[in-house]
Amino acid sequence: MAHPQVKLRTYYSRQTKFITLFSAWQSMSFAEAVGDSIDYIMFSRYKDILVDSEIYLSTVEAWLLSHKNDFEKMYAAITAQYDPLSNYDLTEIEGTGYLEGEKISAAKNYGQNKISTTIPQTRNDKYSTTYDDATQGRLESYTVSQAQDAPTLEGKPAQVSVSEQIPVDGKQGSELSEKYQGGVTVSAPESDITADRGEERQLTRKGNIGVTTSQQMLESEIALRIRYNFINAFCDIFVKEMTLGIYDIGRSEYESYFI
Repeated sequence: MAHPQVKLRTYYSRQTKFITLFSAWQSMSFAEAVGDSIDYIMFSRYKDILVDSEIYLSTVEAWLLSHKNDFEKMYAAITAQYDPLSNYDLTEIEGTGYLEGEKISAAKNYGQNKISTTIPQTRNDKYSTTYDDATQGRLESYTVSQAQDAPTLEGKPAQVSVSEQIPVDGKQGSELSEKYQGGVTVSAPESDITADRGEERQLTRKGNIGVTTSQQMLESEIALRIRYNFINAFCDIFVKEMTLGIYDIGRSEYESYFI
């Protein structure tokens, strides 16, 4: 027993909506961008094409779900952003790592250190009593030693030490040097490089490699856009797989219209 057949327009709403009403369609990332256009094109071109009315809506829902991944990738490929006049686009990232051995430090001194010590001279002052001074300490003769032209520490002559470096063979001072202890082995890993020091640079190359003229590239771009338009491609696939491919133009034009 043959399934009853109706025109595709039978399933359109009064707002000319069909594909956009399916939940499977609404789950697609591009649904809002092209949904209305697809419904308009399909209705304009294929409203009189025949479809099976038996569980048709659930069949379309299942069909959309089964093609979801295919349509997502198709839309991404057709709408990919690129420069139509560039057929050479390359980005290279180069990393260089430096592995270093253990570093040791060495100090070399020139000249000789000499420390000289100076004890300041002292002078002796002698005191005696006077006729009118009976202060304690002045009643008898005594001697006080004081530092002479030298610093004092707690009232006593301070010892002074001086350090100096005497040149030897015309050289004096010190020199600090560093060098690596032994060597290292550097491998060539496929990805990341672990090292003591490193640097990274990024190179971007873009343009025409010269085998194709700019005019040929533009002509290819135009032909590509004409051939691979997502809305037309979707409509063609839908008609091929989800309709009978037969137009019924013998009936009244308004029969089942917008039901």
